Amino acid sequence: MSHATVAAIVPAFNEGERVRPVLDALSKTAILKDIILIDDGSSDRSLEAIAKDFPRVRFLRNEPNRGKGYSMERGVGATDAGIIFFCDA
Repeated sequence: MSHATVAAIVPAFNEGERVRPVLDALSKTAILKDIILIDDGSSDRSLEAIAKDFPRVRFLRNEPNRGKGYSMERGVGATDAGIIFFCDA
C-alpha cells in the first residue's frame, strides 16, 4: 500500500503576530512532507524572519500583494504532494 504525501500551505498577509503558533503546530506534524508559507506582499518582513525559526518551513513571497487565491495556487505549484492542506495564519 502506498501512502500519499501531504503538504500544508499557509497563505498570509500581515500575519506576523499570529503565524508562529500555526507554524509551530505544523512543524510538529510528522505526516507533512512540505510546509509552505506564502507571504502575500506584507508591509514588513516579519513573516520571513519568523519562517527562519522553523527549518521545515519553506518561505515564498509575492511582490506585490497578489491575493489569497494566487498565493494558494502558488503553494500548490511549489509541491508535488498528493494531498494539499490549506491553513490560514
